[in-house]
Amino acid sequence: MFVALLIVTFLLALGISIGLAWVFTKPLELVLHRLVKSELTAAWSRYLRFTMIVVGVSSGTRIHPLEQYINAPSWTKETLKAGLTQEYWAAELYHTVSDSIVGIGWLLLLFVVIGIIAFTLLGKKTKQPSEAMTNEEKLAAANPRNRVTKIR
Repeated sequence: MFVALLIVTFLLALGISIGLAWVFTKPLELVLHRLVKSELTAAWSRYLRFTMIVVGVSSGTRIHPLEQYINAPSWTKETLKAGLTQEYWAAELYHTVSDSIVGIGWLLLLFVVIGIIAFTLLGKKTKQPSEAMTNEEKLAAANPRNRVTKIR
């Protein structure tokens, strides 16, 4: 019975993780498109989706009840089996759902924090276009004839 509970919690955590990875595919790709070159966006997106699935399954699968059953003395195993009521299953499935979502949430929070740091560092690097301009572009920009003025 404990093995069945482990399998059910694993499959539930896997389903939730795949669902959340699918839901967050487009937002992650939009953020990655701003931070990473276009050629690398697809690879990083696949990596993040795989990481979301691994984190969701590992944080959602509840292995502790199976460990308690395996490590229990033989005379208490029947008592542990009797404790597997519908209420216990409902509580374990609820913990699986919430722990999977919390684990993926922490992963996405970490991704956003790293993304913000990278965006600010890359933003400071690209805000200085004068260094990236050639001499001809600098001369053209300095020419008063090329300037746009407002007429009121």
